[in-house]
Amino acid sequence: MSLGLYDYDRRRRRRVWGRLIRFGFFLLLLGGIAVFAYQAGIERRIAREAELQENIDELNGALAEVQHYAAGLEGELQEARDQYDALNQRYEAEVPTGVLRGLVEQVAGRLDDGTDPGRLSFYIDSAGPPHDCSEPATRSFFMATPLWNGPNTSAAFADGRIIVTGLGENALDAGGQAQPQFDPTQDVTLTFTTIDGEETSVAGRLPLQHALVMGDREYRFSVTEGLTSMVDVTADSCPFP
Repeated sequence: MSLGLYDYDRRRRRRVWGRLIRFGFFLLLLGGIAVFAYQAGIERRIAREAELQENIDELNGALAEVQHYAAGLEGELQEARDQYDALNQRYEAEVPTGVLRGLVEQVAGRLDDGTDPGRLSFYIDSAGPPHDCSEPATRSFFMATPLWNGPNTSAAFADGRIIVTGLGENALDAGGQAQPQFDPTQDVTLTFTTIDGEETSVAGRLPLQHALVMGDREYRFSVTEGLTSMVDVTADSCPFP
């Protein structure tokens, strides 16, 4: 009986130890898996952080390039603004305005028409404050047209030594038919004839100005629209030169 009890206890102890050994092995296996998983997680986190840091470095580099490019554009923009301001100041300083601009355009127009530059220079040098000028005189006449050239189509000045005539375009009625009277919105041609037969002309839309020299006086004319189909001519004269 004692031998049987011994064997039974022995087998029971073996089973207990076997269970303990298996349980311990299981614990070791779980611990190994946990350690492996933890180490793998650490490595993945390190790799991810390295990747993120690389991306951050790339973005910082791109941002630096953009900022450098923007700084360059800002410099170019400021340079362009400075150039514009300089050109604008130069334009305002060099390009004539107002009355001076009108005079420059008149001189340029006369030169384009073939007027001798020396003659223009002479007139400019001779110009000065008017003195001993005559009182302005105004006369009116009918403007001739291709369809009408009747009486009272001229005006005389300087005791009849200067005759002013004109030719305009016919006005149109609502139906587009030409009328005898001239159209003041269209160009006209004015002719100034002196007693010695010399003729000068000026063309354009009214009002128009003209000047001519006869003898020792300069005659200045201003022509404006008058009553229906008429123009008013105002003239005076001053010593010349």
